[in-house]
Amino acid sequence: MAISESVGWMIGVLLSVFASWVGAASKLVIRKSWKLIEGVEETHLSYPGLFARSRFLHSLGLLGMTVLNPACGIGAMKFANPSLLAPFSGLTLVWVVLFSKATTGEEPTSVQIIAATTIVLGEIIVTIFGDHSNEDELSLDRFNDIYRSPKMVGYFIGFGVFYIAVTLGCKSPIPAVEKFCWGVSGGSIAGLLLFIKDSLSLFKSESPWHWQIWLFLSGAMFVGLYGIRCLSFCMKRYDTTYSATMFVVSYIFSADIMSLIRYDIYKNMESTAQKVLFPVGMIILLGGVAILMTEKIPGFCSRTVGACSRDDAKPLLDGEVGLGRTEGTRDERRSLSDDEGVNSKL
Repeated sequence: MAISESVGWMIGVLLSVFASWVGAASKLVIRKSWKLIEGVEETHLSYPGLFARSRFLHSLGLLGMTVLNPACGIGAMKFANPSLLAPFSGLTLVWVVLFSKATTGEEPTSVQIIAATTIVLGEIIVTIFGDHSNEDELSLDRFNDIYRSPKMVGYFIGFGVFYIAVTLGCKSPIPAVEKFCWGVSGGSIAGLLLFIKDSLSLFKSESPWHWQIWLFLSGAMFVGLYGIRCLSFCMKRYDTTYSATMFVVSYIFSADIMSLIRYDIYKNMESTAQKVLFPVGMIILLGGVAILMTEKIPGFCSRTVGACSRDDAKPLLDGEVGLGRTEGTRDERRSLSDDEGVNSKL
């Protein structure tokens, strides 16, 4: 039995909510896998056991992000427009804030809790006033007209230039540039995954052997897996809150720019209230994300222990000494603190 458009978008939203939970759980598990072996020397007696647990948790997190989360996301796109679904990735941050203390020991602050509440409010507004239309079938001629149009060709060229800059920035000698580029490297390319909806719509209405279908499906698999790889390496370097926040905000921006160019969502909005309150909801949502992006958990390192030799690094925890760590680390921390004090005066 066919599901009506008025009900279908609700199913899509519910699947997106579940996908955000799976995504958050996967990110926390991956971060936990890195934290298990932070500061533990390979020669320490506990290292083999911790390393085995770390690999298991890392594999479990990757399974959630490469299989379960995309499956829910693809299922959601069958029922709703990507412009409506993309902002729900912001809920990932809410789950991260709620469960980070129990899983990774990174306790959220009151500011982060307020930010999570702001994100939920923005999600509610976006859900109510977003574009509820759904283009479920797509002809081959229509598909070719869309992706050969100057605006779509220009979009892909512009994104290619942007991502080359991001990739180079991940190796920048400037710590702030390096951190920013690692943060946006995963989400910005994973946002292209939403193009999979058009390939699935084409698959439904045309022969499954068209090369365009398999090109887009293969591309969607690549950008999804590559985005997860970038996120995993980002979480190896930075805390869960920063990594997840940057991934989500870059994903939302990437997906929304695509939606504006590809779906022309404002033409599908019938009322003035939709056209006004949808961007308001997005601003509120991104405002909550921005708070999380700038708020840091007191006492936690913005980089991994192994990276704390960098001038921009801070100790993992005040007064904490990891297993197998030498006493010289404390002197290094004092030196870093002194450097920070000098920099603040300058």
